[in-house]
Amino acid sequence: MPCASVGAVGQIQLFTLTVTNFGPDPATNATIINALPANSLFLLAAPSQGGYASLANNVITDNLGTIASGGSATPTLVVIPATPRQFINFAGVY
Repeated sequence: MPCASVGAVGQIQLFTLTVTNFGPDPATNATIINALPANSLFLLAAPSQGGYASLANNVITDNLGTIASGGSATPTLVVIPATPRQFINFAGVY
Protein backbone atom coordinates (compact mmCIF):
# COMPACT_ATOMS: atom_id res chain seq x y z
CA MET A 1 0.00 0.00 0.00
CA PRO A 2 1.89 3.08 -1.08
CA CYS A 3 1.20 6.34 0.66
CA ALA A 4 2.77 9.56 -0.61
CA SER A 5 3.29 12.83 1.17
CA VAL A 6 5.45 15.89 0.64
CA GLY A 7 6.74 17.28 3.89
CA ALA A 8 9.36 19.74 4.97
CA VAL A 9 12.60 18.48 6.44
CA GLY A 10 12.26 18.25 10.19
CA GLN A 11 8.44 18.43 10.09
CA ILE A 12 6.38 15.66 11.63
CA GLN A 13 4.47 13.53 9.09
CA LEU A 14 1.55 11.29 10.03
CA PHE A 15 0.71 8.20 7.98
CA THR A 16 -2.59 6.56 8.88
CA LEU A 17 -3.06 3.13 7.33
CA THR A 18 -6.42 1.40 7.09
CA VAL A 19 -6.40 -2.40 7.13
CA THR A 20 -9.75 -4.06 6.41
CA ASN A 21 -10.55 -7.76 6.71
CA PHE A 22 -13.10 -8.66 4.04
CA GLY A 23 -13.56 -12.11 5.62
CA PRO A 24 -15.14 -14.45 5.84
CA ASP A 25 -12.90 -15.47 8.78
CA PRO A 26 -11.17 -13.37 11.42
CA ALA A 27 -7.61 -12.38 10.51
CA THR A 28 -5.54 -13.60 13.44
CA ASN A 29 -2.10 -12.20 14.22
CA ALA A 30 -2.47 -9.51 11.55
CA THR A 31 0.83 -7.68 11.17
CA ILE A 32 1.90 -4.66 9.14
CA ILE A 33 5.46 -4.70 7.81
CA ASN A 34 6.36 -1.13 6.93
CA ALA A 35 9.68 -0.13 5.30
CA LEU A 36 10.32 3.54 5.96
CA PRO A 37 12.14 5.73 3.44
CA ALA A 38 15.86 6.12 4.02
CA ASN A 39 16.96 8.88 6.39
CA SER A 40 13.58 9.13 8.09
CA LEU A 41 13.25 9.32 11.85
CA PHE A 42 10.59 7.03 13.35
CA LEU A 43 8.93 8.58 16.40
CA LEU A 44 6.06 6.22 17.22
CA ALA A 45 3.30 3.96 16.01
CA ALA A 46 -0.15 4.54 17.48
CA PRO A 47 -2.16 1.37 16.89
CA SER A 48 -5.93 1.40 16.94
CA GLN A 49 -5.69 -2.15 18.26
CA GLY A 50 -3.05 -4.78 18.93
CA GLY A 51 -0.18 -4.50 21.28
CA TYR A 52 3.14 -3.28 20.01
CA ALA A 53 5.31 -1.96 17.22
CA SER A 54 9.04 -2.53 16.82
CA LEU A 55 11.70 -0.98 14.61
CA ALA A 56 14.74 -2.74 13.10
CA ASN A 57 16.80 -1.64 10.09
CA ASN A 58 14.28 1.12 9.26
CA VAL A 59 11.43 -1.42 9.07
CA ILE A 60 8.45 -1.14 11.43
CA THR A 61 6.63 -4.32 12.43
CA ASP A 62 3.23 -3.47 13.91
CA ASN A 63 1.15 -6.28 15.45
CA LEU A 64 -2.56 -5.58 14.99
CA GLY A 65 -3.81 -8.74 16.70
CA THR A 66 -7.09 -10.17 15.41
CA ILE A 67 -9.24 -8.25 12.96
CA ALA A 68 -12.81 -9.56 12.82
CA SER A 69 -14.47 -10.33 9.51
CA GLY A 70 -15.73 -6.98 8.20
CA GLY A 71 -13.58 -5.15 10.75
CA SER A 72 -10.65 -2.83 10.30
CA ALA A 73 -7.62 -1.41 12.11
CA THR A 74 -6.16 2.06 11.55
CA PRO A 75 -2.64 2.42 12.94
CA THR A 76 -0.92 5.80 12.61
CA LEU A 77 2.83 6.15 12.10
CA VAL A 78 4.65 9.31 13.11
CA VAL A 79 7.90 10.06 11.26
CA ILE A 80 10.17 12.98 10.40
CA PRO A 81 11.74 13.09 6.92
CA ALA A 82 15.43 13.99 6.81
CA THR A 83 15.69 14.96 3.15
CA PRO A 84 13.68 17.48 1.10
CA ARG A 85 11.91 15.18 -1.35
CA GLN A 86 8.65 13.36 -1.84
CA PHE A 87 8.16 10.97 1.03
CA ILE A 88 6.69 7.66 -0.13
CA ASN A 89 5.79 5.05 2.43
CA PHE A 90 5.18 1.38 1.54
CA ALA A 91 3.55 -1.13 3.87
CA GLY A 92 2.23 -4.67 3.57
CA VAL A 93 -0.14 -6.67 5.74
CA TYR A 94 0.63 -10.29 6.58
